[in-house]
Amino acid sequence: MIMKKKLILGAVGTIAAVTLFAGVVNADTTDPAPLIGESSIVINAGAITLDTVPSLTFEDQDITEDGFISDGEASDVFTITDLRGGDTGWILNAVASELTLTTGAYDLPVSDLTITPAEGGIEDSDVTGISGNIYQTEGTILKAGPDTNGKQEIDVDSSSLSAGEALKAGTYEGTITYTLGDEITE
Repeated sequence: MIMKKKLILGAVGTIAAVTLFAGVVNADTTDPAPLIGESSIVINAGAITLDTVPSLTFEDQDITEDGFISDGEASDVFTITDLRGGDTGWILNAVASELTLTTGAYDLPVSDLTITPAEGGIEDSDVTGISGNIYQTEGTILKAGPDTNGKQEIDVDSSSLSAGEALKAGTYEGTITYTLGDEITE
């Protein structure tokens, strides 16, 4: 009979342990309220830069009594990088100098020098290409509205050079100065 008691006590002890363990498991499975953390970042403004501009080479021409109009070819694209992170937009102006004969002191009698940015080359719809005479007169050739942050690469669609009479044969050279304005001024 003593053996029966030990078995009964063992069974009671096992049942008590299972009941106690089951109670602890139930208490641990309740979810606590979620905790919320925060996140933040500071974005620092950068600069606006004019990275590349085209040089223009015009087709060879023969001397005529009426002058000529010559189409040009661009060596590169316009690349403007705006990392300011604002909404002020920008403008690109250009002015072409006189074209001087490389072998002497004679300026080509230019009446018009134009450059036209390509509409298809403008990646951002807020950038507008403007065609106009830039010969010895500064003119706006690109205008960007607000939200044109980032890098813009704009092709040149066309350029032309018109010269009058009294031409001298030879090679002429000049410069085109491009100036990036950091905001649109109407």
